[in-house]
Amino acid sequence: MKKNVGIMPYLRHEKTKLIITLPLIIITVFLEVSIPLIIKDILETDDIQGSLLFSKLLLLISIALLIGVCSYFSKYLLASVSNKITKDIQTETLLNIYKGDYVKFEKYKKGEVINRILDDTKAISQMINEIFPLTLSSFLYTISSIIILFTMDTILAVISVSMLVLYLISFSYFNKRIIKIFRQRVKENDNLMDSTNDIISGVKDVKLWKIEKNILNFYEKVQLKYFNSVFSLVKIKNLSKEIYSLIKTFANILLIVIGFYFVTTGLLNFGILVVFILYLNSLYTPIIDLFDAVNDYNKCLENLKRIFEFKDQNDNLNSNTKSKTFSYINSIELKDVTFSFGENKILNNISLRIEKNMSYALVGKTGCGKSTLLNILLGIYKPTSGEVYVNDKLVNYNEYKDICNFSYSILQDSHLYNLSLEDNINIFNNIDNVKNIISYKLNKVFLNELYSRRSDLIGINGKNLSGGQNQRLLLTRIFNKSNDFVVLDEVTSALDGETEMKLLDSIFEYHNNSILLFCSHQTQVLEYVDNIIRIEGGTASIESNISNGNKRREKKYGKNV
Repeated sequence: MKKNVGIMPYLRHEKTKLIITLPLIIITVFLEVSIPLIIKDILETDDIQGSLLFSKLLLLISIALLIGVCSYFSKYLLASVSNKITKDIQTETLLNIYKGDYVKFEKYKKGEVINRILDDTKAISQMINEIFPLTLSSFLYTISSIIILFTMDTILAVISVSMLVLYLISFSYFNKRIIKIFRQRVKENDNLMDSTNDIISGVKDVKLWKIEKNILNFYEKVQLKYFNSVFSLVKIKNLSKEIYSLIKTFANILLIVIGFYFVTTGLLNFGILVVFILYLNSLYTPIIDLFDAVNDYNKCLENLKRIFEFKDQNDNLNSNTKSKTFSYINSIELKDVTFSFGENKILNNISLRIEKNMSYALVGKTGCGKSTLLNILLGIYKPTSGEVYVNDKLVNYNEYKDICNFSYSILQDSHLYNLSLEDNINIFNNIDNVKNIISYKLNKVFLNELYSRRSDLIGINGKNLSGGQNQRLLLTRIFNKSNDFVVLDEVTSALDGETEMKLLDSIFEYHNNSILLFCSHQTQVLEYVDNIIRIEGGTASIESNISNGNKRREKKYGKNV
């Protein structure tokens, strides 16, 4: 973890609540410490009257009530702080994932990402709600109790403290092993989450191929690794607690034997011995709590490392505002651009230029690098080498990735959200001057029949709609304020020929002044565009398509054009 990474900046924003909580915890501890002293006072009084006894009991009840009130309000305030901080970190983590290096993000498994955002952030809640107050209260209680024990009897106090040394040695031994096993458990949990996601995503294939037994055999192996790590963690935790209990029992026996000897020889009052044993037994609980808190703190640090790895990998990112390098796009040019995934070279010295008021179709065999080229043009992937020019001006990657401010894109893996149809449209809407934006956009993509269902949930990635409806719902996003660069990847593959042609007419009419780039195997798309970009062997060539019976130009200018 980076030195500057942590939750302290967030805690500073909640300092008022924390300042109120601190004295509440301190008051609670000292009230708890005072209870055995009041009991000692009662036991040491030879002739206690009923009214005095009643007042002492009333005092004990009042202290218990006050402890409950202080404890309630401190827990309430800490829960409020932890919920706010956890929510903020989860939101900022997602924001940084959205703004970060997509290539780096792709290396993570989906299950691991979900685990980090949801489960690892629980460590923040645990740290604030449990570890911080438990550590503080346990420390204060331990120090106070030790001081009181030494004021009662030095010899018994020394014996008690020596037992604490055994506690410390045991803790040191078990702590290292617990952290090691915890790391393994987190790793196996990520694998289990990812495997579960894989299996649920592939239900259709399992049913069609009747491979339930094979899939479950694979899943059980992943499960076994996870539950073995869980069992190992539980086993060593239980073993450590039994060792602590053994030390506590041994200390009690030793103190009772020595204490009774002191009482019989007149060196110690019986009431003091009783209170001494009460303090000693109550002392071991905060000691164990303190050790557990350190264990939990170390585990939480492991969780925080994982979450802040996402959150802080993009500290220097600019906010999603208009680029200072360019404020419009007339042309984009790649010169000798190469892109590799590790040792695998996908694109090799690509050079091409695309311009405004022109349309292009990107074609090539499956796996030739079309999607990679689109991701470079959209600023998602950073070229391994080569130069990128915008409006004939050389720009670096940090400048170029702001191209998203001037582009619309619908890709094959573009996502529909499990929200209502109208919410899926409104999320991407930037038009303010249209009275009924839902009806307007559905009309643009010929989905008027869904207007009556606009408030219905569409399901995860649009599972409640047909494939063609999904494609057209995605396309509503590009019917916004006019933008300079529009990229559409296989956006009509699920449509019939007539609907595809009407939709292409609508797209070309709306974005006739943009750089319009299609990636498609559909013949109709190729008949509409001005230029065709062919990818083959990792290189690109561009050819004019204007004279080859271009349907859009025939419609606009006549067949002789």
